[in-house]
Amino acid sequence: MTDRVFLIGLFIATGGLITLGFALTAVLQVRSLEKWPTAEATIVSANIVKTTSARYLYPARNQLSINQSNEVVDDVWALTVEYRYQTDRTEHRGSRATSAPVLENLRLHPTGPSAELLNLLARVPPGAVVPVHVNPADPDDSYLLAVPDPGIPPLLKTGAALVVAGLVILLWTKLKGN
Repeated sequence: MTDRVFLIGLFIATGGLITLGFALTAVLQVRSLEKWPTAEATIVSANIVKTTSARYLYPARNQLSINQSNEVVDDVWALTVEYRYQTDRTEHRGSRATSAPVLENLRLHPTGPSAELLNLLARVPPGAVVPVHVNPADPDDSYLLAVPDPGIPPLLKTGAALVVAGLVILLWTKLKGN
């Protein structure tokens, strides 16, 4: 019995370490995005719209039915933006407002978007010239506003909790075995 509990603890702790690895990868990706060089962009349009999370995250799938896309579809508020910028005398168009998706579930915000989303919209008014972060490896890939990735804190908390739970189980089996 103790061997089985030990293996469960080991499995839980390993799962926690893997989860922490995913969180570290996400943190490194955010840091690399923040280092992208900037250019000047002119905002063509900016709005907050009601859409679905799948349609916002995967716009190429707009034509698919919910059953075909295999995506969880939540109604959300989202910041949509269109802007123009130049790199090496080449004109580009972009539509990525933020470095990480900022979506607000309509069930949590039924009367309208939050002050945070409205603040982001206020930072990109149509006609304004603002900095755009441009991927040095692909000048067509860009975003306007650096924001924290909302997925990182839950990954860190879950990973840490799993590691601690696994270690407690491992320690318990070690002490019980003696």
